[in-house]
Amino acid sequence: VKLVELDRELFVDGKWYTPGSYRSAASKRPISIQNNWIVGAKNKVERAKKRGHWFWDEKAKTCLAEHVVKVCDLRESVRHRLAGHASMGLRARDDKLRALSSGGDG
Repeated sequence: VKLVELDRELFVDGKWYTPGSYRSAASKRPISIQNNWIVGAKNKVERAKKRGHWFWDEKAKTCLAEHVVKVCDLRESVRHRLAGHASMGLRARDDKLRALSSGGDG
């Protein structure tokens, strides 16, 4: 098993939701935000929904892939940021999201 430490400016903790907690350019557009620093599942879901970070369609019981693509804004700069994390499968995810955004089935 190979362990890789994630860049803490790209994979931020829930403190990211607190204004001023992260100031670097990279952390302004993180790849992933941990949903911690708040107590209770209901509160976590409400915060994610309020910020547009909720991608689950409760009625259809599926991920809203189109919403993910929109929020991720898969510009070349994001693809470049993901390239260093390919060993964790993020490049494959990026390719699938790009395919979805261009009308393919991934």
